Amino acid sequence: MCIFAPMKKVVLLLATAAISLAACSQKYYPAMYQPAEASPVARQMSLLNDTAALPPAPVVEPVAPEPAVRITETTDRYTFNGNDARFTYYIVVGSFANADNAARMRQDLVRQGIAASVASNDKGMHRVVLDEASDDEAAIRNSLARLRRQFPDAWILKLSR
Repeated sequence: MCIFAPMKKVVLLLATAAISLAACSQKYYPAMYQPAEASPVARQMSLLNDTAALPPAPVVEPVAPEPAVRITETTDRYTFNGNDARFTYYIVVGSFANADNAARMRQDLVRQGIAASVASNDKGMHRVVLDEASDDEAAIRNSLARLRRQFPDAWILKLSR
């Protein structure tokens, strides 16, 4: 046995690999060596990605969700200038511990042509309420929905009798 016998196999294997690479050269597969922009697939992709060819997307304004209607029920006794409250439901637009602040807000609303009153309870809270009061919950909810743009933080006070 010859020492060079295993070497013959290695040389034969390398020669086969070189011939295979030569067969797969540029002259047999020229499309593989074209620039990417020249291929038909690349042209189609550039048309799909061309935003200038597409109409502008419509602008959609975000819609703020309607704030939940807050109804606070209380057993506190409220008075309006010393008189007891006449209705069950009131729309509150301001709540103050200081009576002067409540009176100032009421005066500002009256100057704007909005009828408002100050309701005070025996715990020292002064609520500025709009003169849209009712014993009907659905009616007061409708009034609040109508007034939401002008008074986004308004809420409903329900007096338990």
